[in-house]
Amino acid sequence: MNGFAGVLQNMESKIALTLVRCALQGLILFACVFLGDRGFAANEVHVLLSNDAPYYHQVAKVFTAQLKAQQPATEVRSIIMSDGVALPEILGQQIIAIGSEATTEALANYPQSDILSLLMPMAAWQDINKNTSIEGRFAAVVIDQPFERAVLLGLLLKPDARRFGAVFGPATQTTKTASLERVSSLGVELITASLPPTDNPISTLSPIINASEVFIAVPDRAVFNRNIAKWILHLSYREKIPVIGFSASYTKAGALASIYSSPTDIGRHGAELFVELSAHASDNAGKSWRAYYPKYYTLSINGDVARILNINLPPREDLYGMYQKLLQAM
Repeated sequence: MNGFAGVLQNMESKIALTLVRCALQGLILFACVFLGDRGFAANEVHVLLSNDAPYYHQVAKVFTAQLKAQQPATEVRSIIMSDGVALPEILGQQIIAIGSEATTEALANYPQSDILSLLMPMAAWQDINKNTSIEGRFAAVVIDQPFERAVLLGLLLKPDARRFGAVFGPATQTTKTASLERVSSLGVELITASLPPTDNPISTLSPIINASEVFIAVPDRAVFNRNIAKWILHLSYREKIPVIGFSASYTKAGALASIYSSPTDIGRHGAELFVELSAHASDNAGKSWRAYYPKYYTLSINGDVARILNINLPPREDLYGMYQKLLQAM
């Protein structure tokens, strides 16, 4: 009987020790999740897509492949937002929000998480930071290109051009000053105007295009872009002024060339930034948590427009090398 009591006592001691260990592990987990160690060091990442659009899936696919290549042990789970479906509860996990809608929902539903947003406009980033109380750390790879990239592309394709025109819409007013300051060292004259959504676009666009040697189409909100794109292309074609656009569609519709970041470009940069933020998990000051312009870009050119404008285009294989040298020299 005494032997049985000894065995029982030994078992109770082991159980008590196990419970203590579990409690300690629970406390450590609680501290990591809730007490500020929220850098991108988790083994599970949730990717939230704004909807089922193919370009969101492409960003998610490239992001996942690039991340897996660098962090094979990281589990990536995708969640597609849809009407009437509640988002799952996620505590202490890292959120990759693809698109503006996913970003807004992530901030609302997971306020204590660290969120990396991909494929959102810079204007939307600024609006969110101005109007939203953000508890966790928040970074983004925006879809916009820095204004100077378009100007450099114009200089590459039309080296003798010195007068560059651009019109800024309602969403890009906040970035206009910084955009113009960054090209001040390029030795070009900028002819710009602001175009409120209620104004007649022709009366504003026509004198700017007429006075320009190259016109830069500045992306704004989608509705604004659609409303003025046809007038930009029509007026520039009439005046034989080359346009530098911001999408493959713009080039196809009549721009001489465009510079933009594709879903593949954004997904690739997003994965690299994720890994970089992982390496700085203790960045409590949040210096790395900011908006980044895309590291990677795509150039598209319209040979038919170039022939109409008597512009000699470099071979495509040379175009990227020549353009990259201009960027590095800036």
